[in-house]
Amino acid sequence: MLGHAEDGGLPPSQQLIDVGTVDAPQRIHVVTWSGPPDATPLVLLHGIWDTWRIFTRVGATLAAERTVHALDLRGHGDSDKPETGYAIGDYAADVRGVLDALGIARADLLGFSLGTLVATRLAADTPERVVRLLLEDPPHSPDVDPRGRAAWLHTLLELKQQPFEEVVENMGDMYPTRDRATNERSARALLGTADGPLRALAGADPIASDLPARLAAAARPTLILRADPDFGGALTVRGRDELLAALPAAQLVEFPETGHLIHGEREAEFLVAVEGFLRQEGQA
Repeated sequence: MLGHAEDGGLPPSQQLIDVGTVDAPQRIHVVTWSGPPDATPLVLLHGIWDTWRIFTRVGATLAAERTVHALDLRGHGDSDKPETGYAIGDYAADVRGVLDALGIARADLLGFSLGTLVATRLAADTPERVVRLLLEDPPHSPDVDPRGRAAWLHTLLELKQQPFEEVVENMGDMYPTRDRATNERSARALLGTADGPLRALAGADPIASDLPARLAAAARPTLILRADPDFGGALTVRGRDELLAALPAAQLVEFPETGHLIHGEREAEFLVAVEGFLRQEGQA
């Protein structure tokens, strides 16, 4: 599953950036933690029915050594919600537009779940814009029946039509280890997400994302953070092996007994892995 996580306080600055055209305006909500200006900026990309808020804690911490930008992908959070345009390439074009508007020539990209597909697509299409890729539990499970994912997304589409309290109760059933406050935040995020992203992902051909091929095409220094499929992780053993075969130089850190949102469950270990990777010499 392409999951959701917790809320948090506001970072120092927020803005709506227009990445569309005169005929098709499109505004993307961006929040920024300012850090040392001489370091490569880091862009954070959330998962399906998430918002920038899942990165509140880690974004603030990572900004100690670099400026960090977290986006609401189109159809999510405070970004515009068009009726159509929810292919991975559409999301990637929005991110590229944000980089252009902010005057960022090259950036590090850290994606979670759906965000890993967006980051890898951007890196494959324009590798000169991406320094490093950090992929938090990419949803690559070639040995799992995609009909299960589609059914889950259709369940979310039905659920988001229900009253808030019913959504919260269902969140409790879906995520029994989370407290009510967390499930309330999840419910608000789901209700605030357009139908388009869920419908598009439910109907997408898993081959279309072709994550291994795009990873190889990008050929960027890459860190793969893998959750435990027995605890809700989205990267199976076969999927992991395909990604490493596509990019043998990629670094892998595995988190046993950890669910899909690694940084929500194992924040300290996640930050050690991410900071260690970003500090390595010879990658920029």
